Amino acid sequence: MKNISPFTLWARLPAAWRFAVKGYFALRVFYFLWSALILNATPLAVSEFNIFGQPILTVFDLRTSFRAAYEPIVDNHLLTFIAIRNVNGQIADLQTGSRWDILNGEAVSGEYAGRSLSRADYSVDKIFPYFGLNSFPNSWVSVWQRFDTNWYVSIAERGYGVIPDDIHFPPLYPLLVKLFALIFGDGFVAGMVVSGLATLMCLKMLYDLFQSWEGKSLQKSSASRGWVYFLIFPASFFLFGAYTEGLFIVTAILALQCMQKGQWLYSGIWISCATLIRLQGIALFLPLLYCMWNARKILRRLSALTGLCLASIGILVYVSLRAITGSGGNVIPLAESNLYARMAFPWDNFIYAFRVLTAGSLNYIDILNLVVSLLFLALIVLGWKYVPFEYNLYLVATYLVLTMRVVDTQPLNSMLRYVLTLFPSFYVLGIWGKRPIVHRLILYPSFILLLFLCAQFWMWGWVA
Repeated sequence: MKNISPFTLWARLPAAWRFAVKGYFALRVFYFLWSALILNATPLAVSEFNIFGQPILTVFDLRTSFRAAYEPIVDNHLLTFIAIRNVNGQIADLQTGSRWDILNGEAVSGEYAGRSLSRADYSVDKIFPYFGLNSFPNSWVSVWQRFDTNWYVSIAERGYGVIPDDIHFPPLYPLLVKLFALIFGDGFVAGMVVSGLATLMCLKMLYDLFQSWEGKSLQKSSASRGWVYFLIFPASFFLFGAYTEGLFIVTAILALQCMQKGQWLYSGIWISCATLIRLQGIALFLPLLYCMWNARKILRRLSALTGLCLASIGILVYVSLRAITGSGGNVIPLAESNLYARMAFPWDNFIYAFRVLTAGSLNYIDILNLVVSLLFLALIVLGWKYVPFEYNLYLVATYLVLTMRVVDTQPLNSMLRYVLTLFPSFYVLGIWGKRPIVHRLILYPSFILLLFLCAQFWMWGWVA
């Protein structure tokens, strides 16, 4: 048998796979190098903020995952702290220059030498939520072990009910993490692998999808630009962590493609999977019903009715799980008081955002959430003619579902990340980017924000 070189095998791969593999691994290497630079430049993340009126000083060592929370007050003076470059385990206050040991909060030199900071009343575990999990020993990998990742891994390893309100997260992704953990021996590593494979498939499918639309619309290079804009979107780094965005997009595309082909049984299965990954999967019911209605005499077809039933299974499973595990009597998640979340009309979210904006209390994440929410609303409305009708219905329904969840602690909570699932809009963005000046206005700010936000995420900054 004739030997085939790796270069020949690579050349034989479909273009979509070549683009997906190159894009994925190029960004994986980029994130590795960027995280290594962050670890070297700012190994100690020091933050000060207020929680319910109480000033809090937090310290997190990115190399060891040591974390602490103190009250930054001495003799009724509120101090401001910074990390000390090239000095391990110490921080300094700007007022006197005294140096403080992060392990016990004691000043080791300067005017406050011998004095100690009090431990914050607010639990450090709530500020850096590991939920009882061990931090991963390799710091280059552990920078991805943040926020929702620990919810998913905890559910995968210990089941529901260990963490209050963990039922907010549907079960399919934790189940996959649990299965892959049998191979890799660690839930966090398993989550990274599951999400990595899903993202690779997501990039391949998006490339194929955008190319097929480009052929119909004759918008040359729009597909490639849209694909690149998706990859460097400021919140796209979540695709490379143990989060559900990539996996959800894969199931959504599969469901929509099956709808277009009239494959109702498969459509139903993929919709159920999408709903069991993220509740916004219910948005797929709108294009499904349209496709079924558009197919004549649809009600006479058993496969269509069966497909609709299969699509509903995901919702029934999740609601049943909430009833079994207990959710404070709130089986249908219309309100989640412990998460400060409730369902409302979409405009309530925008009214809330503009009210906070006029009060002058928006932070940069709130502003970014508002900007991307308005941008993607414009992409949906103005890009209607460039996207197949089924995908437009998906966009409208998804946008409504995302903006109907109001979190009282933050307007348009996490929209910066959630808009990744509005993937058809990136193709429209690619069409807009055909003008060089628009292309640069999209490309450069997106990349700069991507650098900043992923670094903030690694340092436990809430960015989405």
